[in-house]
This record gives sequence, structure tokens and C-alpha cells, in this order.
Amino acid sequence: MNINPWVVRIGLAAAANAITLLIAAALFDGIEINAVTFIIAVLIFTAAAVLVKPLAEKVAGKYASGVTWVAGLATVFIALLVTDIFSDGLSISGAWAWVAGTVVIWLGMLVYDLIDDKLIATVQARLSDHGGSAPA
Repeated sequence: MNINPWVVRIGLAAAANAITLLIAAALFDGIEINAVTFIIAVLIFTAAAVLVKPLAEKVAGKYASGVTWVAGLATVFIALLVTDIFSDGLSISGAWAWVAGTVVIWLGMLVYDLIDDKLIATVQARLSDHGGSAPA
């Protein structure tokens, strides 16, 4: 059975996003989750983050490599905004909830990215040691 590595990465990202959204909702009163439509909210958030991230990194990269964290925060904020607008599964109200929620979710995504990068590097190293091809 041959599983597309991008499908696995998107699935893992969606799971990590669900966890970070739940943590943010537990920490801040202004972030509410509707259990019935939460899965749709996670899918919208994940899709928005995947689509916005390369654009935000490109814009930040034009100015300085040291501001890539700004691109990450912008990605999370835009993904949250898109999710809040297009989903009943996530509702954010109040400036504090927007700011603090964005930071907490960004930190969660940062941790996930570090784990994901190490996992991919490990898989690629093992495949090259065994003469296989690395996933794209």
C-alpha cells in the first residue's frame, strides 16, 4: 500500500491544528468551539493555513529572514479570520482573544513544524540508507 506523504502531512497538521484550537479555546473565554461543526472549522483552518503560509513567508522573506515569525503569526491570524468567517465551528470575540489565541496557536504550529521537519528528515535518511526514494 502506497500512501501519499502529503496526505499524511495534511492529516497530521489537521490533528495538530485541532489540538491547538482546543487549547486556545480552553485558555481564553473569547474563543468558543461548537462541537458539532468543529471538524469543518479545523479543515477550513488547515486549508487556509496551508494556502496562506507560502505567501506570508514570501512577503516576509523580501524584508528580512529574521522576521519569518511575523509570517507565521500572520498565517495563523489570517487562517483564524477565514475560519471564523466561514465556519460555525469556531467563534472568536474580543481583541485579547484574537491576539492571545493567535500567539498560542502559532506556538503550537511552530512545535508541530519542528516535529514534522524532523520526522520527514528521519524518513528521508532511512530511505536513502536502504536505497529507497525519499517522499516528495
